[in-house]
Amino acid sequence: MQYSLDDSKNDFINEEKETIKNNIMKLKMEIKTLEKNFETEKEDLLLFNKYNGQIMNIRKQFSEELQSLFPHVRLDDKNLKLTDAEFKVFVDYITQKIMFYQNELFKQEIIGEEQVNDVVHALKNGKSEAIDKILGFQVEKNRRRHMNNFINESFGSKAN
Repeated sequence: MQYSLDDSKNDFINEEKETIKNNIMKLKMEIKTLEKNFETEKEDLLLFNKYNGQIMNIRKQFSEELQSLFPHVRLDDKNLKLTDAEFKVFVDYITQKIMFYQNELFKQEIIGEEQVNDVVHALKNGKSEAIDKILGFQVEKNRRRHMNNFINESFGSKAN
């Protein structure tokens, strides 16, 4: 059922009509904001569901690797005591992990640069697929941002 403020059956003065219209506009804006927030949360949840299992598996694998290196040490102990030799093994292990991830990051940077060059060439040549590639970059950028937020929220508070 719809009502019109201009309907002759309603005895509203112009000020009341304006107030009602303004309130309706404010509510519409709030609904749009809530809808946008809902979509963002939905994307975050989908991302969480997609990567949570993988992250838990990586955590478990990392824990198992450390446990195999130091079987007699409780890794969840806050006062972790390692001998000099164990500490050296630990540092070597962590260094290898960091180098591996640096190499992976470097590979991703190269791929990204190649994709940017492809888009630049497509734009210069007036190809329509350039827009699709730019949209793909934006989607990937949002995915990385959501993933980064997820990682920070999941692991950032536990590191403290």
